[in-house]
Amino acid sequence: MAHGEWRSIGLVGAAQDGTIAMGYKIPLPQLKELYRIVLEDGPELNPGAGVRMMQEIARQGWAHSWLVEDLLMISDRRLSSYKTSIDLVELSRPLKLPLRDICVRPGARSSNASLNEAWEAVDAAALFIVLEMLSFAIDPTPIVAAVRSSIPKKGYISNAALDVLWYEKRKGKGRITFEREDTIGPLSGHKQHVLRGGYKLIAMLDLEGEPVTLTFTGPRFREAREPVQTKCVECGITWYRGDPDSSADHRKTHGKRMAVLAPQPSERVLAEMAAGDFSEHVDWMSPEWRHREMTTRASAFKREEGYDFTQWDMPETDPDAHGFMFTNPDGTIVGACAFRLRKDVSGADRWGLQFVWVAPPHRRSGVLRSRWPALRERFGDFDIEAPVSDAMTAFATSMGDGHLL
Repeated sequence: MAHGEWRSIGLVGAAQDGTIAMGYKIPLPQLKELYRIVLEDGPELNPGAGVRMMQEIARQGWAHSWLVEDLLMISDRRLSSYKTSIDLVELSRPLKLPLRDICVRPGARSSNASLNEAWEAVDAAALFIVLEMLSFAIDPTPIVAAVRSSIPKKGYISNAALDVLWYEKRKGKGRITFEREDTIGPLSGHKQHVLRGGYKLIAMLDLEGEPVTLTFTGPRFREAREPVQTKCVECGITWYRGDPDSSADHRKTHGKRMAVLAPQPSERVLAEMAAGDFSEHVDWMSPEWRHREMTTRASAFKREEGYDFTQWDMPETDPDAHGFMFTNPDGTIVGACAFRLRKDVSGADRWGLQFVWVAPPHRRSGVLRSRWPALRERFGDFDIEAPVSDAMTAFATSMGDGHLL
């Protein structure tokens, strides 16, 4: 994964036990040369250096290798071919920023074309971003701004496009490691260096003093904390604090669950109450919103009791299924229950109480007790289907209906 270290994962160069973390592998001569030139005194950043060249690269969509060399030469003399033997092709290969052969589109009658080596503009931008991370006096801002508009709004994008897309918010916060390709022997230790612009370098060395890994960290880099498994005491969701995706999922789901666990008056219920035609009964012909309210409470019952399935469909199409939304006079749906017609061992019809669920703040307030006589009258000696909670067992016994269990 190119640039994964820079985005979020982070390569550590060397662990506390002295083992080497995986990095971008480059030949030892290139690693040695990189180590040498970054330790030289670099120039101060000149934000205007190479702006026109970068804009021309973005306009053409390609960065000729000679143009990139000229741009780097006027930006940071350490990258001049007269000062270093760093091979940009060797450096960009493990980063998955390939050099391509390109040509001007030939005419219809042409049979020959002159090919030149170049990077795609977005790949060149990603390469400049990496060079900035290595403490060179390169400001990728002009080309980043110019090529960002070409990145698709939807669908797949390349690793280089992702680096461009995240450049502004990740600038100076990254870490990247280069590792030698050949066999690594015992380590002699490490050296730490502070580079131009506040960038830091940790060099792991072998017994001969040659670099094994070079780990560069930005001046704003912070070691990412391990996500902490957390259970929300309100909605019951287990999520990982410190993981942006997990946190976002929790925030998205929390509100939906709390609308059921700590319900507020329903506008739809209030409207039907005002019209004088409200009923707690829900069947297969009821409006969709009623089935949604039943399903969310059946889902809450499923989570709480550890069921493998939800006992009310969205929408419910069984004509022999009957649900009831337990509703307070203020229009708050505080719970629900569902009955379904079954066949007993003799083949006779018999109703089954599939689930009863009441929101935690409204439990032990008579919600089910006040409705129990009407349910018994309507469905007769129904079966309270298993599994049955201790609370339901105690309730049925207290109502003199333990035989329904």
